[in-house]
This record gives sequence, C-alpha cells and structure tokens, in this order.
Amino acid sequence: MKSGYLLLEDVADERGENPAKVARLLTLNQYKFYLYFDETEEYRLAITERETSKGYYSMYQVPPGYYPLTLEAQHE
Repeated sequence: MKSGYLLLEDVADERGENPAKVARLLTLNQYKFYLYFDETEEYRLAITERETSKGYYSMYQVPPGYYPLTLEAQHE
C-alpha cells in the first residue's frame, strides 16, 4: 500500500507484538484508525452492527478508499 498509512499487522510484526496490543497502545495515545477498501471491487456491502430504533439494520454500498473509524469503534 503506497500511502501515508501503515498496516497494523505490519507494525505489530516489526515490534514482535500482538496486533490487539499495538492497537490498544495507539488508541491510548490518540492515534486514529482507518479502514481501507482496495480497488478489487467497485463497491462493498456493509451492514450496521446495531439495529435502528425501528428494529432494522442499515445496509450501505461502500466504494474503495480510506474511512476513519469512530472513536467508539476504535475502543471496542
């Protein structure tokens, strides 16, 4: 991946640590996480994890790119 972003797994491998531990250290230091969807598909289907107030889940078509994770999602 040629960008200003690093892959969490690569950083963990370089440090000889578990990716979950590295992620925790990064979030404690206010680093942000992004999801990356590559160009192998025009769109990806995403479904929300939580139900809406009416009891439905939401579906989205997500184009390739970088997407910031919410602060709440970073700490789950």
